[in-house]
Amino acid sequence: MVYTRAVLWYNGGMKKKSTLEYPMSTLSAPVKPNDMQVYKQEQKDLTDHYVKQEWARLKEQADLIMKQAKDLEKRAQLARMISEAKYKFKPIVLRPYALYQHEDHYILSMVLPHEWETKWVSLGLVRKLADTTWEWVDAA
Repeated sequence: MVYTRAVLWYNGGMKKKSTLEYPMSTLSAPVKPNDMQVYKQEQKDLTDHYVKQEWARLKEQADLIMKQAKDLEKRAQLARMISEAKYKFKPIVLRPYALYQHEDHYILSMVLPHEWETKWVSLGLVRKLADTTWEWVDAA
């Protein structure tokens, strides 16, 4: 190693004394170490922000999945009601049908509630979808 007054020569490269990370003499400018508390707090804040952002995204996805699960449960319940219902016709896709309840059984009818008066309880209008499942058109 070769030292000169203004320049420090090291391994064929050179660095000025004023840019070194440590003082070279007692007259050198003081070197303050980085404040690690500030750095750590910044990192913690960044991490907290990321976690909150990801938590909100995951919660949004979970809410959507729960809504889809409830919708699926309703459709399964409706399919169960229609499979137990009495009817003597082949339902056409997307055509509305009336679902009635009479005593302890269900009745699927092409006659809508506003077209006649009946003692049966109207549960609402339903329609068959192309995937062979059923959905409520409106609730009675």
